[in-house]
Amino acid sequence: MEPVLHNGQTIIVNKMAYKGPFSDPRLPNVNDIVIFRSPGDRRLVVKRCKMLPGDNIQINNQGWLVVQGEEFFLTDSQKERLTTTPVIPDGYIMVLGDNPFHSIDSRDYGFVPIDTLVGKVINPAGRIVH
Repeated sequence: MEPVLHNGQTIIVNKMAYKGPFSDPRLPNVNDIVIFRSPGDRRLVVKRCKMLPGDNIQINNQGWLVVQGEEFFLTDSQKERLTTTPVIPDGYIMVLGDNPFHSIDSRDYGFVPIDTLVGKVINPAGRIVH
């Protein structure tokens, strides 16, 4: 998949997209481009939401992750991590990069807590980026 966003590109973020009433977080939609802080160094990260709580993780016979008909390469450690949790847990999402061979994402650092989402990316024209 061709990346939608590129390094140095200016983006607009809707910081209220996932804030529900009384601070209850709202779920993103599959394919939303979300911003969150990386689990390791807490830097802002932009990735695509690919799976929601309760979604089953499927790994094909060749050892690739299959999401919405797309196949994503898995290293042995990524495969092991994903097979120990075969369903996306409540309160979490799986994010994947649009350039999966050069992306650090949920395959590496695990699922992203919904309550840590900073916002949803909107393009400069004000339309939602798909």
